[in-house]
Amino acid sequence: MFPVSMVYQFLWKYLHKRHRTASTSVTGTTITTSWIQDFHQSLTPPTVLQNRQDIALLLEGGSTWFETLDFTNAELHYALQSIKHNTTPGVDAITYNHLRDLPSDILDLLLDEFNRIWHTSHIPTIWKTHLVVPIKKPHKPVGLATSYRPITLTSCVGKILEKLLLARLEWWVEHHQLFPPSMTGFRKGYNTMDSVANLVIDIWNAFQHRE
Repeated sequence: MFPVSMVYQFLWKYLHKRHRTASTSVTGTTITTSWIQDFHQSLTPPTVLQNRQDIALLLEGGSTWFETLDFTNAELHYALQSIKHNTTPGVDAITYNHLRDLPSDILDLLLDEFNRIWHTSHIPTIWKTHLVVPIKKPHKPVGLATSYRPITLTSCVGKILEKLLLARLEWWVEHHQLFPPSMTGFRKGYNTMDSVANLVIDIWNAFQHRE
């Protein structure tokens, strides 16, 4: 296994990527400490919900293939093929196109790193470092922090690992039929028309049975 810093060195050496820095200025606005504090406050409310269900309960306790099995090359290639082409990178400036163009030996190193993270739960700091860009809302005052919508840019490399995990989660939840039959949003093979069709069928059946 290789440390993430060495993996990134391999990536940078192969890509010869020139770092691009995002502008921290807001057009037409003088950035003040007060503006920054107000904008930061809008991103981080003082309280957040703490009642989150433990994933271990869903996994019924103990170790399962879901937790222990290494990610495979097939899973990695599927994740790389399913990503968007024109996505702005995070602070590491590595894009999806760079990752798709990596040779097989570098992809093997990246897969080893993904599996190390998967088993140790040690997420690289750069993957948890987000670049927040304020985008002004239409027809809003320029000088107010509330006039800007935050856009968060995260590491494309880290998001590939998220896609690997998401694919397993989706399969596991569907396999155990944890979604109610009425849920058609954010599920593969379903769309909003399924909900409309179910509603029409229910109404039709109600008319037929004079309910």
